[in-house]
Amino acid sequence: MNLTKIMEKSTISTGHSRVRYLNLNDYKKSMQIITKLRERKDHFMITIYKEYRKNLDISVGDIIILNLDNYEIIRKIKKDFHISLPKSLLKNKSNGDEIELSILQISKKENCFKRPKSMVKNNKIDIRHFIPKKTIFNHPIYIIDRNNDYSSVWYPIGGGVRHVTIKNRVDIDKIAELIGFYFGDGSTSENIRSFRLTNCEPSVLNYCLDILQEIGIKRNNCKVQIIYSTNKELTEEIKNKCTNFWSKTLNLNKSNIVSVNKSKNVRETLKYGSARIFIDNTILVEIFLHGLLKSILLRITNPENIIDKRLLNGFTRGLLAAEGAIYLNKNGSVVKIGMSYDPHSRELDLYKKLLSNLDINYGGTKGNEFYIYGYKNIKKLHNINAFKMHKSRNQKFVNGILNHRFFKTSLSK
Repeated sequence: MNLTKIMEKSTISTGHSRVRYLNLNDYKKSMQIITKLRERKDHFMITIYKEYRKNLDISVGDIIILNLDNYEIIRKIKKDFHISLPKSLLKNKSNGDEIELSILQISKKENCFKRPKSMVKNNKIDIRHFIPKKTIFNHPIYIIDRNNDYSSVWYPIGGGVRHVTIKNRVDIDKIAELIGFYFGDGSTSENIRSFRLTNCEPSVLNYCLDILQEIGIKRNNCKVQIIYSTNKELTEEIKNKCTNFWSKTLNLNKSNIVSVNKSKNVRETLKYGSARIFIDNTILVEIFLHGLLKSILLRITNPENIIDKRLLNGFTRGLLAAEGAIYLNKNGSVVKIGMSYDPHSRELDLYKKLLSNLDINYGGTKGNEFYIYGYKNIKKLHNINAFKMHKSRNQKFVNGILNHRFFKTSLSK
């Protein structure tokens, strides 16, 4: 039973997802139930009475979406038709109080475990195809269809995590670029429980924020920590300067900049520091880290078709936005491309494999950076628009190609 046509395209929030209704008439179409609160230690418990269960075809195990004080919450119907409600949304209520609740949607458990068999439709990648059926802690992950374009993703632990409502299908190249950058400059350790991206280049972070917004995750859901490298005192003047810059540059409210932290360095390396964008939501970690990233890596290390190749190209662009460098000679011609890697991991082996799949020869290494030499190899990177996500780096790369003697020779023929 799907009543969510009353819902605008919703996204995650720092609390429960707030419901926004299209109009009063649509609001009245939602189902109302009346029940009583029973107090527990840190929550209230309610029972869905028999008359509602019969009329609404509600069974134990069903997934239900409620409007509670203009917030959406998702719950699984427990034994004896019990549901827990957070006290934080019922501050003026107490044990025994009667309340009226709006049921927005009821979904059968078995439908929420289905994943689309097809990875791509209408030239867009279906994110639902990649979402695991269980979290890394073995909790079942439910996908609740909201309409043809959007789904909510949720799993039960305690009362349940904050759900995420995302767009089902997204541009193939953009999702690959975001995942490539996430691999290079995101936090991807197994125990991480928040989605994080870190960089000092505004154009890259804005590019990623735009993709997240296309998925359904709005900018105002993001928080930012600024890391400022200096061996001096971190003054209020510096903090304000950094906060103002990143707030304006990323089009975020200053309240979204949660801290400016010092990273000790012998000198001030960046005028405004680096920005770490994060969203404290474990569902996003399951989707991006344990779903999309893991699956895309498997495909691009052994590409079998055109879609895999597009994922490989996009992932490489994201990776170069995070870890790439361009080296020019005195004439302004590009002579090599560098890419940083973690020498204490197997990243170098992975990057060699990806380059091989792009038919690009690997050069050598120095420190924690490896290099790509030769005009043919560099031209292949140019052909896939390798630095498109990084504005200043891309300009440098394009100019370096234009100044290359082989490029000028090919033009003169």
